[in-house]
Amino acid sequence: MRLYTGSYSQVDFTLSQPDELGPIVSKWEDGLRTTGKRGELEWWYFDTKFDDGALFVCYFWKVSKWEDGLRTTGKRGELEWWYFDTKFDDGALFVCYFWKVHPLKDIYFIGMNYNTPDGKDLFLMKFFNEKDVSFANDSCDVVMGNNYFKGNLNKYNIFLSADDFEGFGIEIKLNSTLKPYRPQDGIIRAGSDYFAWLAAVPNGTVEAKIVQNGKEFTKSGNGYHDHNWGNTPLQKLFDSWSWFRGTSGDYTVIAADLNTSAKRGGYKIPILYMANEEELLVIIQL
Repeated sequence: MRLYTGSYSQVDFTLSQPDELGPIVSKWEDGLRTTGKRGELEWWYFDTKFDDGALFVCYFWKVSKWEDGLRTTGKRGELEWWYFDTKFDDGALFVCYFWKVHPLKDIYFIGMNYNTPDGKDLFLMKFFNEKDVSFANDSCDVVMGNNYFKGNLNKYNIFLSADDFEGFGIEIKLNSTLKPYRPQDGIIRAGSDYFAWLAAVPNGTVEAKIVQNGKEFTKSGNGYHDHNWGNTPLQKLFDSWSWFRGTSGDYTVIAADLNTSAKRGGYKIPILYMANEEELLVIIQL
């Protein structure tokens, strides 16, 4: 197998390279050097060999807003979705997900669940034609009909129209309180097949305006947003999985236990993320 790395008409390396900064290295040169445009990458790396022979390596990668944009191309077998959930201060729960999936044909839909504190459950789905949907490559900007999911890793706006969801409509403002997170590149790969996950907003504050059966009310709470994509049905990669998010004191916890299929080796992939606004503790074991 050969990897496609671009057209053969690419410009060759030359012996003339940038040489404008001079021999003295300034501290700003170790600061932010990229702008967040699609294709850019940046990381800060450290390694050490201790006197006893132990080795330690760490690297800080910058997550850019384009990573929450469109990541698939529409090829058969690809799937992608943008997910949001919130627990409101009164105990009500709301979940929505904007999906694009390409099995034998292109399918686009939004699913939503609304659970009230008294136990009532509303579950609805709405499908859309390809001509009524759009996606951006440089950021999260998903539009399906009059509904949208838009944001830049810091602030998000989500809107579901009451006209599409049987009189239930919601307008959400999500402000992240934690930096986005992904384990390494966020990609779990088996040969050419893969599944990927980006926790764009591990936790954030939520303000919502809800319309239901002609009545309007507001709620507040905390929320979460992640972005998932891949190129093969999940049941071909995993036999099962468990996923959890919650809080303990001022810490946000995200945990997952992925069980790969026997044909993929039968591995268990546990993931544990813990963070608050001051510190980050991440434990990943592959």
